[in-house]
Amino acid sequence: MKQNENTKYVKHGITGAAVLAFGFAIMYILNQSKNIAAGIQLVFNILKPFLFGALIAYLLAPICNRMDERFLKWFPKATEKQ
Repeated sequence: MKQNENTKYVKHGITGAAVLAFGFAIMYILNQSKNIAAGIQLVFNILKPFLFGALIAYLLAPICNRMDERFLKWFPKATEKQ
């Protein structure tokens, strides 16, 4: 019975330590928010051309598919495999 009471206190202690560690981590992140925001902005600036390219490809895909269908109607011997 004594061991069950001790394990209960150990679990509460571990939970309290985890809550404190999480709180310190949140405070550190909030204190470093300018650096984190600058890092996110740097990554976004690096990825911006790729995101714009993906957006343009997404918007032009239906137009290219329609043109491909029309050209295949005009040139029936041409297939996509050739």
